[in-house]
Amino acid sequence: MKSEILPENNFKYKLDFLKRFNALNYRGESLSHQKIFDRYNVWVFFQSRIFFNDLREFGGGKVVLEGKPPAFKIRIQDFVLSSFGILESLVAVVSTLVFKRKFMVYGVDRDNSKVFANDARMDPVYQYLRSSSKPFIEFMHTTFDLDLLKRFVRRKRFVFYIRAIDPLFYLLASLGLVRREPLRIEEMDLSAFDEREKVFVLNLLRKYLSKIGLIVFKVKVLRAVLHWIGAETLLAIDNTRDYWEMILACRMNGIKVYAFQHGHFTKYHVGWLNDGTFDGEIAHPDKLFVWSDFWKQELLRLGTYFPEDSIEVGGLKSAVNEGTERSKREDIGVLMPYEVDANKKEVKEYIDRMLSCGNMKIFFKLRTDIDSARQLDEYGLGEDYHPSLKVITDASKHIHEVDIIAGTYSTFLYDMVAFERPIVLLETSSDFGEGLVLNGLADPVHLGNICEKIKEIASTSKGVLIGRKEKLFGKSPVLMYHTIQRLCSKI
Repeated sequence: MKSEILPENNFKYKLDFLKRFNALNYRGESLSHQKIFDRYNVWVFFQSRIFFNDLREFGGGKVVLEGKPPAFKIRIQDFVLSSFGILESLVAVVSTLVFKRKFMVYGVDRDNSKVFANDARMDPVYQYLRSSSKPFIEFMHTTFDLDLLKRFVRRKRFVFYIRAIDPLFYLLASLGLVRREPLRIEEMDLSAFDEREKVFVLNLLRKYLSKIGLIVFKVKVLRAVLHWIGAETLLAIDNTRDYWEMILACRMNGIKVYAFQHGHFTKYHVGWLNDGTFDGEIAHPDKLFVWSDFWKQELLRLGTYFPEDSIEVGGLKSAVNEGTERSKREDIGVLMPYEVDANKKEVKEYIDRMLSCGNMKIFFKLRTDIDSARQLDEYGLGEDYHPSLKVITDASKHIHEVDIIAGTYSTFLYDMVAFERPIVLLETSSDFGEGLVLNGLADPVHLGNICEKIKEIASTSKGVLIGRKEKLFGKSPVLMYHTIQRLCSKI
């Protein structure tokens, strides 16, 4: 598959590229066989980042990953923020030693929740730990930008930034106190890639092979920190882009790790999957609590490295929404979400075709964490694009006017099954959302028959919709809060 025709969201190409890349031979073994501590596979650490970050940039035309050295002003900013991150992390450790915190929370440095200025996806964790007055320390993935300081001020508590270890490694490496393995990529056989890909591949190799030494160092530092503070349990979001060093450090120190599902799973969620090419032990949480048995079976179907008995039901963040009645109207209300990885040009064709049907009103739902104007611009839309298109941010306020939810892949489509509405999967060049159709949760439509098909699907019986809801969520959903309560009460 050649890269000259690569659209930004061509997931089939990305997966093919990743498999070719993982198969490259380095020092007598394929990249997917690279290990650390003579036992643990390290290449799996990079899968989500390569697939969802680097390959997205490559698809957008960014071939060279290594840019010019940052400007002096940026270097000063990095130094100040890194120093702040190190200092704050030290304070967090010292306070934990004093207050004997037995619980740890791993998450992403966000403050979009009103519960505790935390990542909203982890609300039940913070709700339980606060209500039960259990002291805890937070380990966070973050980026060292100016927003770091804003989040710290809003949070008003000290956390351990895992990235604060990075500048220590580079300082010690520059002084010759940490050994860095020389990269030997000149003789690697890149014949499986075309000329444009080869430039990208070489940069990927430099980027990730050079990170292995840093990962080993970070695991060693985290192991020492975990030993000092004596914590016993880690509650984590299943962030397979960034949580690996923390998971491995806990595993090597005998600390229990309980992770919670935060999004849907597809064949493209490579950070959770093992296609059989990864050699060595894969460091994974002791338990992964998923939203329902449907998601456990989906992970097993897709081929995960999680043992079956380590996947348990109990990660649902909030109670399942009750079905709501539709208001009586002449037109058909279609709710469509902004989707980050959709082929927006193709989706725009569906929007225009539905608006031309004459009997449809589209509610285009924006995300609240991305600039509204940017989202509309990506789809070629605007607030006044068409009288029958309404831009919204809160779907619940308009659900009574909605007869169908349409999209291409997102978790939002799964969530809306709870409202007992038919889900429509728009057929595009991407098969990212095929699981919805394969599992009987959505009906596929194509551009040629959209007007007739939407009208037909809108009349899906209540019994069918309730059946889909029970299939996805189960008859007795287990809330994440209750799972945390059960786990922590034993400690």
